[in-house]
Amino acid sequence: MSFVQGDAMALLYDDNSFDKIICLEVLEWVEDPKKVISEMKRVLKPGGKALIGHTDFDTQIFTTKNLARERRINQTFCDLGPDGTIGRKLKGMCNKVGFKKVDYIVYTLTNESFEENNYSYRIAYMMKEWLVKESEVYLEDLEAWIEEMKDLSSKEEFYYSINRYLTICEK
Repeated sequence: MSFVQGDAMALLYDDNSFDKIICLEVLEWVEDPKKVISEMKRVLKPGGKALIGHTDFDTQIFTTKNLARERRINQTFCDLGPDGTIGRKLKGMCNKVGFKKVDYIVYTLTNESFEENNYSYRIAYMMKEWLVKESEVYLEDLEAWIEEMKDLSSKEEFYYSINRYLTICEK
């Protein structure tokens, strides 16, 4: 196995080079997501498949007592990136570039506790770091938000969910 760095909008491979392609959590960060999908289609062999996946941060839910604060933090995080809702747009983009078949799977990731090895814990701390760095939410609000989730988890009252969108495209 080897890794090659390049431009996803201009892949350095011949047409019909790959049987399978995986692209996860990338498209929201590129200038032209549809161009990247077109490039994936171009380098896939006939009958080849691409798996494209994204998290929809607009669907993220943390159980907290201060719902207004939780909504403000989540919405700010979702809107701060280039496109925190791109997952729900994948099927349409894949259809528009002309894949022969496009299947769509939505699954919900859940956590029932706020613990270090859970996604909810890791994403909350990542959100805290990013939102403070971008000066979008006060550190005190983020720390209170996290402490509240730890407390709710200790009482078995915590719940987290987020939707992930997977698009399977066949050339």
